[in-house]
Amino acid sequence: MEEILGAMAGALVPVAVQWSRYDDQTQQRVRTTKYDLRDLKDAWQESQGWGSAVRGRLPIVMDWGTGLAMATAQTATPQAIPSLPPGQLRPNLCQGAEAFVSAMLYPPRAGVYDARHNVQQLGELSTTALAMTFEEVRAAIHGLILCNGSTAAQRVAIYRSVNALVETVAALGLTKAQFAEAWAKVFTPIVTAATIDPHRDPSKSPTISNIQNVSGVTFISTGSNGEINPQTDNAHRLQVQNGGMAFVPPYSPICQISFATPYSYRRPDGTTAPMVPVIQPHGSRAQFYAVGTSTGYDLYNSTNIGAGEIMTVLVIVEPGVNTL
Repeated sequence: MEEILGAMAGALVPVAVQWSRYDDQTQQRVRTTKYDLRDLKDAWQESQGWGSAVRGRLPIVMDWGTGLAMATAQTATPQAIPSLPPGQLRPNLCQGAEAFVSAMLYPPRAGVYDARHNVQQLGELSTTALAMTFEEVRAAIHGLILCNGSTAAQRVAIYRSVNALVETVAALGLTKAQFAEAWAKVFTPIVTAATIDPHRDPSKSPTISNIQNVSGVTFISTGSNGEINPQTDNAHRLQVQNGGMAFVPPYSPICQISFATPYSYRRPDGTTAPMVPVIQPHGSRAQFYAVGTSTGYDLYNSTNIGAGEIMTVLVIVEPGVNTL
């Protein structure tokens, strides 16, 4: 028995040694893991003080990311990214836009986030960032690009033009409808001839009526060299014929000319009123004068018109201001 026990005890000696060595290794690994976790914790805590980490946790920075995230096509968790109303593919940022922009602040009003950085209330920049994802906004930004780059002088010119536009618009204080009307006036001449002054429009000729004391008054539509002479309210050419046997004494009514478009003037307050333009007839063989109204004039001679004479009368009508 003693021999058996002695043999077993002798066999246990190397096992005990092996076990002690294994235990030492295990404890060393545990200590190493603890040190690694401690170092990892220290490094993580230190990283939270880095500038990028501090800035990333600022609500105003998270607002920008929130606005971009709202435009994602992926299904988002309601807590991390605010979801859009059911069936609304794109938010309507025009609704209440004027009230929103008038209430903007600097620095921008920040959003509210919980301890896990989930959104509780959106900030101003969230709306701005979301607007940046809209197609027309991105198209407008791309429209500012100069394909071959820009020089320093060009960049200064661009700044000046945009800044002057902003200052001018800000000073005007017009309504949206008034701005729309102003823009329409800028671009309409490019696509249509509707803005031609009606008094200079060759398709709108004045008319002749009430011919007296002479045998005829007609428009001169062509010249001796085949020129085309369109007749307009602002300028027209008359031929006066005295086919009678007697002269026409001065101050006799010759005819009446009716403008195709009455002359009117827009007052500073926006209302309109009729106006009488300056009318200057020039005769080739006799002198003439006009008694005008806003709708036309009566033509008179101021010198004798001899029997059988044919003369040219050039008439210039000048309002002196922009008319309607």
